[in-house]
Amino acid sequence: MEDAVARIRKRHPGKVPCIVHFKEHKHKFIVAPDITMAELMQYTRRQIKKNQEAEFRATKALFFMCGKKMLQGTMTAGTLDHDINNTGTVDITCLEENVFG
Repeated sequence: MEDAVARIRKRHPGKVPCIVHFKEHKHKFIVAPDITMAELMQYTRRQIKKNQEAEFRATKALFFMCGKKMLQGTMTAGTLDHDINNTGTVDITCLEENVFG
């Protein structure tokens, strides 16, 4: 896995490899460092709907966790890239919750 991450970083300099874990699925993204977590949530929601992994409606909210911290929507992928673990990728766990309103 580390060789693959090194190849991706070499092939796409200036980009941040992100892996979003949603239930038992992984969504892999190579994003610009200035993309916010809110934008990444939109891309993730679109991928979930596209792959029809779950019946996903507007009444479901997504929450991004990195380790034990919940990510703010205004955080950028570049700031997370500096705080990554030894894998070389930004690993994000995506949780869903029912919302009413």
